[in-house]
Amino acid sequence: MSEFLGYGEIWKEQGWMNDIEFATYRKYGYYSKNLTLKNGKKVPNTKVIALNTMTCYNLNFDLLKSRYDPGDEIAWLEKELAEIE
Repeated sequence: MSEFLGYGEIWKEQGWMNDIEFATYRKYGYYSKNLTLKNGKKVPNTKVIALNTMTCYNLNFDLLKSRYDPGDEIAWLEKELAEIE
């Protein structure tokens, strides 16, 4: 029987995510990474930012625990954007 791999596990296995990005994704559903081109060149002051849009889903009952910034996603996003500003 094969083991089911979620998106995060597949992305990590394929080299898209490093350990820190993967841990953030597993815990919160969002992550960021520096943009790297196919030739390996890093693009300065540029990031790929993936947000967890399930925090806006009105049937997500976990929102009742933290209505204003579930998983501190908005605070995290502000920090990420400030770093590349």
